Amino acid sequence: MKTKKVKKSRIWELDFLRGIAILLVVYDHIMLTFGNFAHTFEATGRESLINLSLKGLKYWTSDIRLFWRPFFLFLFFFIAGICTAFSRNNFKRAFKIGLAAVAVSAGTFILENFILQESGYFVMFGILHCMTAIILIYAIVSTIVKYASKNNKYILAAVCSILGVVAVIMDKLYNLSVTEITLSSPPYIDTPHQWLGLFIYVESWWTADYFPTLPFIGYFFLGAATSVFAYPNRQSLLPKLDGKWHTPISFFGKYSLTVYFASQILASLACFLIAYSITGSFSM
Repeated sequence: MKTKKVKKSRIWELDFLRGIAILLVVYDHIMLTFGNFAHTFEATGRESLINLSLKGLKYWTSDIRLFWRPFFLFLFFFIAGICTAFSRNNFKRAFKIGLAAVAVSAGTFILENFILQESGYFVMFGILHCMTAIILIYAIVSTIVKYASKNNKYILAAVCSILGVVAVIMDKLYNLSVTEITLSSPPYIDTPHQWLGLFIYVESWWTADYFPTLPFIGYFFLGAATSVFAYPNRQSLLPKLDGKWHTPISFFGKYSLTVYFASQILASLACFLIAYSITGSFSM
């Protein structure tokens, strides 16, 4: 007699918090897109488009962005660490996200060099690349620790905590802060060691949507360590608050990377189409 497979329930508060974080990330990039098209929108003389570009430019250098961007990026990677710790095969997870990252790089490279022939569009190491690298590193570390400790989850939590703290300290000592990067003209790091661009904000690596692994790998590993103590049974901490009320936001958290990927394409495509309808060319 076959037993029915029990459908695993998701931890709603994690989807909810990640949904908030990804919606703020999406809003942040949409405002950047509007600001990038300021010259084209202003040339139309249309008040609605001009207002969109002005809002984008104003937001990009606003105090509120300097405050909340570091927070929602921390929240996004911290929650990602908690959720990834639940996954049975993080090598497979990293591979899937890596394919999306390669597609982004290939698409933006073609866009920059063959379609628009303007710099500023290519994504060499964005958020998807960063997440791929972090999950892959976590998969390797967790596999080694689980094998060496005979699957002791508390030892894994301790290792993740140590690595997370070390990563945050290294970021403070050698990297630019997220707040500095949020400024319109950040003081890029210039170094002859190009491989460091994988870890810190190196000038020569700077392309659209640049996310080195520091400090985000630290946030991620701290989240992975937290999952062991906060969710030992992989069940919600607030089951009584669960309900349909959070669905509009939790949906975006459940499909966060897909939402991020799709929103970038749709926002840019919409602005390019508007520019083409007005100027007859796909330019800003």
